[in-house]
Amino acid sequence: MIGIRLQNFEFVLTYPSSRQEITGLPWVRLNEQHQGLPSERWNGAEKATCRSRIATDSYLSVMQLISAGNGIGLVPDFVVRSNPLLGSQKTETSLPQWSLWLLYQPQLRKSPLARTFSDYLKENWLPPVKAISRAANSIE
Repeated sequence: MIGIRLQNFEFVLTYPSSRQEITGLPWVRLNEQHQGLPSERWNGAEKATCRSRIATDSYLSVMQLISAGNGIGLVPDFVVRSNPLLGSQKTETSLPQWSLWLLYQPQLRKSPLARTFSDYLKENWLPPVKAISRAANSIE
C-alpha cells in the first residue's frame, strides 16, 4: 500500500455553544464498533468521567447531536473551528491526535485517475479550515 498523509488533527472536548453550563450534559460518543478510534480509546481511559448515554456511528452525527444541545463529546478540532454552534473546553488530560491518510495499491501509482484524486485531496482537504485562515489573514 502507498500512503499519503492528508492531515494531522487533534480532538477537542466539545459542547453546544448555546449552553452556559455543561455539567450534567450526557456524553455523545461513537458506538461500540468504533472502540479502536482515538477518541473512543480516550473515553475508555476516562470512564469515570465519561459516562456515555448517546452513541452513534459517525463523528458527523456526534457533531450534529452536540450542536443541537444533546450533550458533550470529542470531535476533530477542525469541526469546532468551522461551526459556530460548537464550543471547546480545555481538559486536564491530553486529548488524542490523529493523522488521516489516503491509501492505495502500488499498481495505481501511475494511474492518472488516482494521481488526480490524491492531488485534489492534498490541495483541498479541510477547505473550511483553509477558508477561515484566509479570511482571518485578509482582515489583518
